Amino acid sequence: MSTNPPSGGHVIGRGIVRDLQWQVEGSTHMNVCRFRIERKNAQGKQLPAVPVEMRSMSFSGTLSNGDWVELSQKWTPGALLHPHEVVNLTTKVPFKSTLGVANTFKAYPRLMKVMAVIAGLIFLAVVAGFVVFAISAHNSFTQLTSSIANGGHPPAENAAFQLSSSSGAPGSSIRVSGSGWEPHEIVVFRYGPEDMGNATADGSGSFVNQLIRVPADATGFFKTIEATGQSSVKTISQPFTVIIASAASPSCRSYAGPNGERISVTPTVATRGQTVQVVGSGFPANAVVGVEVEWPTGFGGGIQVTADNGGAWVGRLAIPPTAPLGCDAVAARFHTTALVVVVAGLTVTA
Repeated sequence: MSTNPPSGGHVIGRGIVRDLQWQVEGSTHMNVCRFRIERKNAQGKQLPAVPVEMRSMSFSGTLSNGDWVELSQKWTPGALLHPHEVVNLTTKVPFKSTLGVANTFKAYPRLMKVMAVIAGLIFLAVVAGFVVFAISAHNSFTQLTSSIANGGHPPAENAAFQLSSSSGAPGSSIRVSGSGWEPHEIVVFRYGPEDMGNATADGSGSFVNQLIRVPADATGFFKTIEATGQSSVKTISQPFTVIIASAASPSCRSYAGPNGERISVTPTVATRGQTVQVVGSGFPANAVVGVEVEWPTGFGGGIQVTADNGGAWVGRLAIPPTAPLGCDAVAARFHTTALVVVVAGLTVTA
């Protein structure tokens, strides 16, 4: 594999850290950090992973499997990248070499040894004055020994999780259950770089029906929810679709009747099979009203209710399992001298 990519290539952009490994190089005592960056294009298609190697006597910042990172350098497939710094979008703190960078010395072993000795002497001289270097070196050593103790293999190899729904609207809540994680570890869930919440495993490495939330500004760009164990650094994912309700779709809009008849639906985002409450107001006294879920090619789940003397009514309606995902509608129909239809928007998820 080439270590010096040509001046052409493509800008790397953003991606997710995978296969993070730490090693101390015996001849130079340099800390070596290796990982790859997984990327996707705007259509969600997987792009070639970028292999990265960083070498230094110490590093500042932190880096973990599952972190969302950004690199502005150009890269050609087949090349091994040696950046001085990686922007960590998850922690909001850059991960970078702070002392004794050795990436460019690999071809000159004698010079590298001399420079390593000089770097070591400088390091010893400034430790007393710059506590931050000592803290950074300690953190790097802790990560390294943890990796060695695991034999290079992360724990929680059988980790898994399930979602209560494979789709949802921005800001909606879903429940997660999991097993096979490290006992009592915290599992963090993310949609792209955004945190959705976390779950804490019990003594057997399991958790049940923990609540997480789809980011309110989710656009549907990412197609998975990722779970990362904080102690095991195990990262796995499940497919997930964000349902965006389009205001331009007629079935998402609400329409009042000609005399101010209105209906409202709670909740406005529901899964197939879920029961929603429909409330009507302004209807004729004692009117018999038919209520159902409708979409451009069909309808279902019909019920019948009767308005009281004040023209109000309340009904409970089950979302049909055949209702298409996305923007549907709840329609209420009644007869006076003509058929009157009142509509409330409804977003259906899986």
